[in-house]
Amino acid sequence: MGKQPRAGPRSAERTVHYLYERDSFVPLMQATRSQALQLPPTTDVKALMAANYGKYDIALDPLWNGEYEQEAALFSEDEIAFYQCDQLGAPQELTDCDGKVAWSAQYKAWGQAKQAISDAACRAGMWNPIRFQGQYEDAETGLFYNRYRYYDPSTARFLSQDPIGLDGGANLYQYAPNPTAWIDPLGLARCGSAAATLKRLKGMNISRIEQAIANEGFSKTKDNGKNATWIHADGSQIRIHKYGDQSNVDKNGNLKKKSGLNAHVHKEDPCGNPLDDYGLVNMNKDDNHIGIKNPKDYTTVRGRPHGSGS
Repeated sequence: MGKQPRAGPRSAERTVHYLYERDSFVPLMQATRSQALQLPPTTDVKALMAANYGKYDIALDPLWNGEYEQEAALFSEDEIAFYQCDQLGAPQELTDCDGKVAWSAQYKAWGQAKQAISDAACRAGMWNPIRFQGQYEDAETGLFYNRYRYYDPSTARFLSQDPIGLDGGANLYQYAPNPTAWIDPLGLARCGSAAATLKRLKGMNISRIEQAIANEGFSKTKDNGKNATWIHADGSQIRIHKYGDQSNVDKNGNLKKKSGLNAHVHKEDPCGNPLDDYGLVNMNKDDNHIGIKNPKDYTTVRGRPHGSGS
C-alpha cells in the first residue's frame, strides 16, 4: 500500500493498494481510493485453524462472517488497473478495465525506464512506481527503494554495501551478474530463474542430472530415448541429448565439435535464452552445449567412439 498525490488541478491525497502474486513481489493489480481499504488480518485458513486448536470455524473466518465486508460500488473503473509483467516480474504495462494500455515502460538493461502514460490514466492520476521485483521508485531522486538498500539503475549498483559483507561476494555493491536472469527483491541476495540458479551439470551422468533437476521442480515432458526435455513452472527448460547430435558433420561438411557430438545438456531461461553452466546468457555454442558423461551404449547407438569431434 502507498500514498500518492493525485495528478491534475484538483490535487488530493489518495491511497493505492497493490495486489501481488503469492509468495513473491510480482504485482497483479493496483486499486486507487481516496481512503484506505479495510483488510482482514489474514486469509490463511491454516493460521485460523491453528489459533482455534486445529478446527475450522466459519464464524472466525473474516471472508465469511462479514466483519470486513466492503460497501457496494467500491471502485469506479478508472481506479483499477492490471499489471502485465515480464518473465522476471518487472511491470511492462498497466491495463485498465477495458483492456486498454494505461501505462507502459521500455527498460534499459539495468532498470532505467522510459514511461508512457495515456491521457485517461493521467486524468485518473494513475501511474506505476514498481520496477524490478521488490523495487519502488523514488520519483524525486530516481533511486529505487529495494527494502534493505537503495538501488541506482543508472550505475546498476546499490548505494550501500551488502549487509553481510564479503560473505555475499567480492563485489559489495553488485545487484546481480545478469538482470535478464536474476532478481534481488530484498536487496540482500540475488535469485533467478530455475534454469539460471540450477547447479552446474558439466561432467555428471544422466541419472544424477535427472535427479538434480527433478529436485529443483523440473518435470519431464518429452523423451524419445535419445533426447529429453524437462520444463519448470517458471518456463525454464533443460534439454538432455544423451547421445549428442546425430550427424557427425555440419552443413559445410566439417566435423562437428565435441560439445555437440557427445552427450550434452542445454539450459534455457523462460525467455528462451541459452545459458551456460553458470546460469548466464551465453550465445557461444561451446559454452551453452554443456558436456556430460556419455552413456555406456554411446558407441553402439551413434557408431562413433567416445570423445569424437574436432
